[in-house]
Amino acid sequence: MPTDTETHAYRSRFSLSVFTAIQIVLSFSIQWYAAYRLGAGHQIDALYAALTLPQLISAFAFDSLRAILVPWWASQPRAEQTRSQFSLLITVGGLALVTAAVVIAIAPLSQKVLAPGFDAATSRLSVDLLRIVGLIVPGAALFAVLAAYDQARGRFARVALASVVSTALAFGLLVFGLERGGIHLVAWAQVVALGGPAIFLVSSVARPSAFDPAFGRELWRRLRVVYMGTAVVRSGFVVDRLLASFLAPGSITLLDLTQRIHGAIVRTLNQGVVTPVVPSLAVSAHRPGRAEFHRMSRRTRDRILVISAIVVLLILVGIGAGRFWSNGFGPEESFGAFDAPTLRMFFQLLALVSGITLFGGAVHAWTSTFYAADDAMSPTKAAVIAFAVGLVFKLLGFWWGGVLGLAASISVQYAVHWILLEQRARGQRSRDHEPIVPVAPTVAR
Repeated sequence: MPTDTETHAYRSRFSLSVFTAIQIVLSFSIQWYAAYRLGAGHQIDALYAALTLPQLISAFAFDSLRAILVPWWASQPRAEQTRSQFSLLITVGGLALVTAAVVIAIAPLSQKVLAPGFDAATSRLSVDLLRIVGLIVPGAALFAVLAAYDQARGRFARVALASVVSTALAFGLLVFGLERGGIHLVAWAQVVALGGPAIFLVSSVARPSAFDPAFGRELWRRLRVVYMGTAVVRSGFVVDRLLASFLAPGSITLLDLTQRIHGAIVRTLNQGVVTPVVPSLAVSAHRPGRAEFHRMSRRTRDRILVISAIVVLLILVGIGAGRFWSNGFGPEESFGAFDAPTLRMFFQLLALVSGITLFGGAVHAWTSTFYAADDAMSPTKAAVIAFAVGLVFKLLGFWWGGVLGLAASISVQYAVHWILLEQRARGQRSRDHEPIVPVAPTVAR
């Protein structure tokens, strides 16, 4: 008979799995529905270009912060977690508000830099949309701190539910208002989906407490190495959109849509498989020998790789069926705003970037493992090298095959990143298992 603790753990994992599955469906539905209704053209291109800067800030600053906070807080007493949470929330929230104001103020300049291939009308629309989606930044900042706090305490389903509810509200907003609100409503839906989850975690805000300078110094010590690498690595999608802006209208939309579909799958799989293990990894990493730590990390890696491979196989089967179906389209037939050539290009891109799903979960698993062991340098070095290799392949792919070559190079970058992390993890295990050579005692003369 399972104990009460085991029963509770099974229920939590089941709830998290259900929320993860719902999140995959909703994330896919939002991206697909907007493109289905509006078409792969200059409007969606302008929206994705506008989202570049808020997404870059969120990925660079807030995703990294959350990745560091979860294992760190999990290894601390609960009283210490509570004492540091409120002051961190206020600090990060205040900085995020200032950052959002700057993003909105420099919108005309940033869009010229990030999407230089746009015509004047598309560029103006992108600026208008950035002034809406810039509001994602403060919501994402608050969610990063509150989600890390709840996950460090084992409340994973609560965090997942907040994301599901926000994404469902955003999808409902699109379904019932897209015809009237157009692309601007799609931008507001992105704000609800990406910035809204923090609202549903407000009850986790701790009691006010004074800022602890020692906590701030230690947090910065842990973050600065991660930020050095993240500043380079997280700019990968900026390169993708910049290059795609020189291609035919709709290229950014199709490339970004396929990346978002795979990215949503990876994030939700990570929530269900990797994230629940991080607190336990952080605790076991500080035990002598770390045998359990290495067993747990390998088991998590194996599990996410197998699940990811199955998902990719299902995606490829679905792509094959979709291509067969779209081949029957006549010259005047379409699926929503997608004509037959656009659909075929979409399916090709979706297959070419499937390396995101195949390797993305394992990359996240190993990165979380290193963070749990207080080693931020190893995953940062691997990420920077993978980015450099990927950049070379992206330039070659863009020159050789346009958007298709660019898509294939993205999968190459994820594969290289995974291989580098595997090598560094193997080296870490070897160092931990090195026998201690006794030192011969010296005899005093």
